[in-house]
Amino acid sequence: ILFVDLPSYRNAFPEQHSAFLHQFQEIVSNRRTNLATDVAFEKRWIVNSLLNFKAVLNTPNILVERAGHFKNQPAILVAAGPSLDYELENLKHIKENGQAYIFTVGSAVNSLLSAGIRPDAQCTYDPGADNQGMVFARITKEGINDIPLIFGSSVGYEVLQNYPGQNKLHMITSQDTISSYLLKLDNENQLDGVMDAPTIAIVTLQLLYKLGFNPIILVGQNLAYADNNYYAGGIEYGDKFRLTQTDGLICVKDVEGKEVYTSLVFDRMRANMEQFIQHMTDVNIINTTRGGAAIKGTTYHTLDELMTSGVLSSNVVEQEWYNIPPTVYDRDYLCRYFNRLEKDYQQLPVLLEQVNRTLEEIRILKEDRNYEQINRCWPKLDRVFNKVKKNLFYKQVIHPMNRVTYNLYFGKLPTVRFEPNQGLKADVIIASLGRAVYDSMVDMQALKPLMNDLSQCIR
Repeated sequence: ILFVDLPSYRNAFPEQHSAFLHQFQEIVSNRRTNLATDVAFEKRWIVNSLLNFKAVLNTPNILVERAGHFKNQPAILVAAGPSLDYELENLKHIKENGQAYIFTVGSAVNSLLSAGIRPDAQCTYDPGADNQGMVFARITKEGINDIPLIFGSSVGYEVLQNYPGQNKLHMITSQDTISSYLLKLDNENQLDGVMDAPTIAIVTLQLLYKLGFNPIILVGQNLAYADNNYYAGGIEYGDKFRLTQTDGLICVKDVEGKEVYTSLVFDRMRANMEQFIQHMTDVNIINTTRGGAAIKGTTYHTLDELMTSGVLSSNVVEQEWYNIPPTVYDRDYLCRYFNRLEKDYQQLPVLLEQVNRTLEEIRILKEDRNYEQINRCWPKLDRVFNKVKKNLFYKQVIHPMNRVTYNLYFGKLPTVRFEPNQGLKADVIIASLGRAVYDSMVDMQALKPLMNDLSQCIR
């Protein structure tokens, strides 16, 4: 993107110009980040959701089964930032005395394990394969089976296949278009879930808020570097992420008003967390992260202060709180809606092939320079592609798996639709829609065994 401005505006309105430029750069940066995330995970989100569906059916939905159960109970959300090292003894005392529910996110569980602390639950949602290879490698290797796992339904399937513990609970994530379509509770209550976010800490913050925890206490939520460290101790791969240079980093205010180095990725996470917190009412979110980036909407207190002031004093943790039977979803609804999905799954290859043939017809006409006949093909292409767009399997599975290529095509339509040069118009549409349709047909083949497994699981 090339940003061109008038120097006279820059001189006449320096503050407004600077504010606009900063916001513009932020929007572009966020868009690039979101696009990179979609490219990396668009297929994994759906594949994971399909492979994890059996686990979802066989485990309790924590937001359903524990709704209101933890009202006004204290919860500690433990992230893996370097300031976690300061709090390990405090966390050990809190755990031994049941003074708060301790939820670990990401690599923090490994720091706690190294300190001899078992959290009350480990939360996970990361769709990537590295989630198993890094975060859960120690748990799997040592066969640690006494930590309950709360998983997002689109989490990397490898985690669920290898997790040694039996106590698993699920939450439906916004990237899981399978469960959100197929599942309904027996009663008329709305099926609640969590929104996808840049970090598991934000997803877990949503979860704890929805469960009624209050206060919610953040530990190790640095979102910045401390003593050149990215991670707390006790994490096997932590040294690989140590800070070696400050190029590309920015300075932000920490919880005590001092300046700390952070990355653009960390800063986006902080901004995203602040956006979620802004909509959380009637809850006290306390940030105890020494030297961590200041997070709007939270108050800063040390964990020592909370322990001596009475905020964390009584034994509140219910033993085996996670011992819940699987959630009973409406089986008739599930079977009925799966039948519709399966029917459209079987029909979609034919519809995609019709689009493909029409694009090929346009390509041949373009080579023959038969522009008049090309112009007559556009209504036909609209008709066949509209059938694809109405197809349920396309909506719930194929489009989410190829959102980047389809959205690029849809983004070009407004400018190319009224292009008088039929050859140029043909080139743009064949290249963009043709790529999306080709990728969709490849995915349809790859999904065959997953759909067979899903059918057996439901029936």
